Amino acid sequence: MGNIRLTDTVGTPMHQFPTSSRELSIRQELKLIIDMFKTPIGPHPEDMLEQLDVVMAWSARVTELYAEAKRVLDGQMGNLMEELARADDIPWGALKAIIDGKTKEERYDMTLADRTSAMLAHYTDALRTKISYEKSLMENSRRQ
Repeated sequence: MGNIRLTDTVGTPMHQFPTSSRELSIRQELKLIIDMFKTPIGPHPEDMLEQLDVVMAWSARVTELYAEAKRVLDGQMGNLMEELARADDIPWGALKAIIDGKTKEERYDMTLADRTSAMLAHYTDALRTKISYEKSLMENSRRQ
């Protein structure tokens, strides 16, 4: 399936997108991204800087996936609303429940993309904090 991990077993950067990402569903691709970032942040500043580049690339991809999930949800809701608009005798609350029930998978994908984006933002903050800490340690060791 191509490269899906930050590093391989010998620590070589692997920051290409999965080669078959076009064949994956939105949910499958998001879960790949989530699994990839379960790996602890490496202890070396060079690793951290490399991971920061990778996170930024994946953040851009997650933004695209969120937009795609929203487009799919909006399309599904539009189709359902057209179908249900003909039913005059169904109360609005029931119509809303029907639409929510028939779009739960699409809403899940959109929510997962949103939460993945937030996770990557926190991961980026953690990386930057660790880089700053390592930088201060190096500066302190040079002074001594």
